[in-house]
This record gives sequence, structure tokens and C-alpha cells, in this order.
Amino acid sequence: MVDRASGTVLQNDVVYFNGINVSQNGWQVQLTGIPRAGDIFTIQNNTNAVADNRNALLMAGLQTTGVLDGGNSSFEQSYNALTSEVGVITQQVKINLDVEESLLANAIARHESVSGVNLDEEAADLIRFQQAYQALSRIIQTSQELFQSLLSAV
Repeated sequence: MVDRASGTVLQNDVVYFNGINVSQNGWQVQLTGIPRAGDIFTIQNNTNAVADNRNALLMAGLQTTGVLDGGNSSFEQSYNALTSEVGVITQQVKINLDVEESLLANAIARHESVSGVNLDEEAADLIRFQQAYQALSRIIQTSQELFQSLLSAV
């Protein structure tokens, strides 16, 4: 392997084969295909990252490639399964909440039927007793006035 710009020999006496990994100066390249005498490949910076979308395509391919769960599930499948599981659990929680609220309402109704205390009835009785007290108070006041009138007439 020779640096074409400087002519420096980077690796010498290396037997190349299909799939070999070549590492040099922090770069790693995998060569595929059948090597032939005179083959040339160039490694250089891709200025402004134009004309090469291989990495983006590889990343997009991960969406449907089995990389999770021991290679059995893709990101898409795992995401769909997670979303479905969250939806099912949420629905179960809503159903459980409705059941628990119903049980609470029944328990409160049973407690009130046993204890005999109904706040609406108690409030109505309180108003009725207040009105009766006020009526009796007027009767007593009228009786006192009558009695005073009789005493002053004598």
C-alpha cells in the first residue's frame, strides 16, 4: 500500500483477500471483491460530505433490520410492540379505575344505609326544626303579650 501523494510505502508484503480490513493512520477500510494486480483505491476526505449517503442508508436500514432481542426484532417492531403494550396497560388501568370508583360508591352507600345518617335528610330536618322553634317562639311571645294585657286590664 502506497501513499500516492507522497509516494511513501505504508504497508509492504501484505496479502490482500476478499473482506480484509486495512487500518492506517486512524482509518479502517474493508476491501471486498477479488483483488487483482494493479488495483487502485483512493481514500480521501469527502469535503462538504457530498455524493455519499451510505451511512444514512445504513441507518435507515436499521429500522427494519433485526438488531434487538438477539437479532429477532427490528427497531420498528420493538417500537410498535412497546406502543401497543403501553396502550393495553393504559386501558387496563382505566378499567380498574372505573371498577374501584364503583366499589367505593357502593361502600359509601352501604355505610350510609347502616349508619342511618343521610346528610340531605339531616339538613332538611334542621331547617324544619328551626322553623318550628321560630313558630313556638312567636306563640310564647304572643302569650306573654296577652298575659301582660290581662294583668294591666285588672
